[in-house]
Amino acid sequence: MVKVNQHWKPTLTQGYKQWTRLDHIIRQGIESIQENLEAELSNRKICYSDKKDIIIWGYEARGTFTTHEEYNIIIRNHTVKDPLWNKFWPPTIWPKVSTFLWLLYQNKSLTWDNLRKISFHGPCMCLNCKQEEETTMHVINSYPLANSLSEKVSFRCLKYGQNKEDITNTMCNWAISPYKTKLLNTLWKLIPSLLMWTIWKERNHLILL
Repeated sequence: MVKVNQHWKPTLTQGYKQWTRLDHIIRQGIESIQENLEAELSNRKICYSDKKDIIIWGYEARGTFTTHEEYNIIIRNHTVKDPLWNKFWPPTIWPKVSTFLWLLYQNKSLTWDNLRKISFHGPCMCLNCKQEEETTMHVINSYPLANSLSEKVSFRCLKYGQNKEDITNTMCNWAISPYKTKLLNTLWKLIPSLLMWTIWKERNHLILL
């Protein structure tokens, strides 16, 4: 049996060793990942001592893992391609609302049509209008409460921002900065998210009556 320490070789720095070829250790996986891992390990020196090995997180001196640091490592060299990501996850929106919007966008919300896809046997008609099948698009756009709330918001704010067909168009077409002050613009950007969240809560309320 080949041991890991048999793939180490001495370095010019006393007390440290370095990896030799790693093809005997890294045998499976995507070739590009293997090459990147081998390149990363070949640049790392190993502190050699008689002490007992311990597991540490290698990106901080303290050696402890944090999800915050891992998140920063993941996004450090990556850009989010989805233009709606920042609209769904701004720091000004409650996390539960952001999670709901993301599920809505992925068509994973528990509307009747989605519940039937997972073999749930129940009603299929919208409990509010009692005329159309309940789908994600119907709840957010055609639901009677949706249009009513949008009209009232537009009237109160003296701005036009009615829902557009589906969640993607609503979020993308909502006026970005219709006001001259930063505070009012921040509040305005929250409106479509909170409208959809309010509509969803009212829909759930009708079901649980």
